[in-house]
Amino acid sequence: MRIAKASIRHVPRAWALLALPALMAATAAQAHPHMWIDAQAALVFDGQGRLEAVRERWKFDEMFVAHTTQGLADKKG
Repeated sequence: MRIAKASIRHVPRAWALLALPALMAATAAQAHPHMWIDAQAALVFDGQGRLEAVRERWKFDEMFVAHTTQGLADKKG
């Protein structure tokens, strides 16, 4: 019983020593753009009631569209 108490007492220290190098090696988070999408889906059935198609419509927010299309008009070819 005495051995179990001693090993339990040292567990937090052991985890702290193992976590320390991982925390020191952490790098800065990389940024990524966020966007808003309005999406719609419509199911299309044939004359026999079977699924024939799925029609989707996606509408992106203006800022994302401006970001992704900037400079496209300047490209030739």
